[in-house]
Amino acid sequence: MHEARTRRADGEYRWMMHRKVAVRDSSGNIVKWYGSSIEIEERKIAEKKIRAQEAELRQILDLAPQLVAVFGNNRERLYVNRGALDYLGHQSR
Repeated sequence: MHEARTRRADGEYRWMMHRKVAVRDSSGNIVKWYGSSIEIEERKIAEKKIRAQEAELRQILDLAPQLVAVFGNNRERLYVNRGALDYLGHQSR
């Protein structure tokens, strides 16, 4: 699968996901290609919005006067805010 910006007949560019499959003969030579494409513009817009919201949340948490840490199911560190890192003496995330 491949994602790319594709220009429609009306000149507008949209995000599309393309999938292509080669059909081969018994010798392994390609004899045909089959493919399909689906528009994923709304998904791309939603992903961009989520990234912006995550960045905004990180900024808010970094400015919060509390020490904030988020851990995963296996106790792996997923996120620590700037206040907690400063308190613990760490320079980087």
